Amino acid sequence: MFASEFIHAFTTFYQTGDKDEIVQLTNKVLEPFGGRLFDGFSLGKQKA
Repeated sequence: MFASEFIHAFTTFYQTGDKDEIVQLTNKVLEPFGGRLFDGFSLGKQKA
C-alpha cells in the first residue's frame, strides 16, 4: 500500500538521513508515466 511505503520511506529518511527508499518510491510512482525523464526531455535545449 502506498501510504505504508510513504510513511516508511520518510520515517527512515528523517531518522537516518538515508534517502534511498524515497528515491525508490518516487521511481515506482513515476514508472507508469515513463519514469523520471519523459520522451523528448532536454535540459537547456532551445526550441527551434
